Amino acid sequence: MRVINKNTTSEDLVSIVAGALASENIKAVLTGGAVVSIYTENKYESKDLDFISPAGKKEIQGVMTKLGFHREGKDFVHPESKFTVEFPSGPLGIGARVPVEAQGEKVINGVTVKMGGVPNCGEIRLA
Repeated sequence: MRVINKNTTSEDLVSIVAGALASENIKAVLTGGAVVSIYTENKYESKDLDFISPAGKKEIQGVMTKLGFHREGKDFVHPESKFTVEFPSGPLGIGARVPVEAQGEKVINGVTVKMGGVPNCGEIRLA
């Protein structure tokens, strides 16, 4: 497992968290601003990673604690990272379209990350 430090990029953190969840057989889909960051090559940088998962809070908490995160309200915070991680309640949706299946995936640092949203979301406009 890679170490999280102050130089860990959002994409690196996505792969670390997604890989740790997958190693515990926890399914998760990255959504929200982090997906936009990935698809736009950081033209828009999100400071939080949102994963939708059917797993229970206790399971997710265990994985995140092993990675060095602690809870602050709804977010998981790591002392060495400028990015936070959140697990909003599902199901995955875009506007009134619920549920929505993961629309894409990307291999990041050898980890396949399921992503939702951007490929079929024509409403998103970047300034």
